[in-house]
Amino acid sequence: MLFVNLKFMLVRFEYSTLLTFALLVIFLMLNLASAYILSVCYERRFDKTLIQERKYFETDGLKPLTCGTVWGKRFCTDRHGGRRPCATPGARKKKMLVLGDSVAQGVGVSDCETFSSIASDVLSAYEVINLSLIGYSTYDYVNVLRHFAATDTSVAAVHLFYCLNDVYAGSPAGQLPRMGNRNSLAVWSERLQRMMPLYKLLKLWYFRNADNYYRYDAAFYQPENTHFRLALRHLALCDSLCRAAGAKFHITLLPYRSQLNTSGIYAQSPQQLLSDSLRALQIPHRDLLYELNNVENPAALYLFADEIHFSSAGHRTLAGLWLRDVH
Repeated sequence: MLFVNLKFMLVRFEYSTLLTFALLVIFLMLNLASAYILSVCYERRFDKTLIQERKYFETDGLKPLTCGTVWGKRFCTDRHGGRRPCATPGARKKKMLVLGDSVAQGVGVSDCETFSSIASDVLSAYEVINLSLIGYSTYDYVNVLRHFAATDTSVAAVHLFYCLNDVYAGSPAGQLPRMGNRNSLAVWSERLQRMMPLYKLLKLWYFRNADNYYRYDAAFYQPENTHFRLALRHLALCDSLCRAAGAKFHITLLPYRSQLNTSGIYAQSPQQLLSDSLRALQIPHRDLLYELNNVENPAALYLFADEIHFSSAGHRTLAGLWLRDVH
């Protein structure tokens, strides 16, 4: 009887060991697969060797004629330090500057897929120079235009692509309200995301339709908000710099993904307040919130689990809408 019990216990032990080993193998394989999926769909590394510090006064810019990798995509710059288009400028005389943050820079898509590169193929009269850079805000746009006003008189047009987070991106982090609770649970969640690709992928998938970032940024858009008022002053200064240089200035207001959904558009959008303010300042602009909301499957315009950055399909759509303003 004792022998039978020992044999039974041994079998159970071997079974549990094999089950544990099998589960461990499955877990490791899922993490490897998740790591691969994230490398394809959610790579967020930026090659800092591309950066030229204080290129435009206090504002950093991109080094000219340099290549690297940004968000998993090949990223090359032209002779001005703008993101290189596929088409060769040729003998074009007039320059058109494109300004914006990482959204207009086109992170997450290849050089040829950006809206500025697509438009460059059509705008044969212009050399389209996309000087957008991740982290830029209205403060940086002023510095870029100050630089060109002092060094280059051949700029004929400036198109600024405004994302809602431009209102505070230049402010020190300590002066901004905190997004979310920084409790022990949040800290452990961040650690798990770094250590466990499967957890990160599941979290991204679960929260892919959340509007936390939109609600945080939208809170700055109040008439008396200090950051909003300063951003307006920066935009007015950009307009003045362009007028003084004889260049056309135009602003395109970009929506967040969570603003485009089947339940309808936010009635009191930050873009509406911004548009009213720009109209009062007589600054030419266009709000793409409603137009992009009418596109079939608007969520496909954005990268996976991303609130603001456009996919290749989004850049094609944006290029088509933008070209109407250029012409």
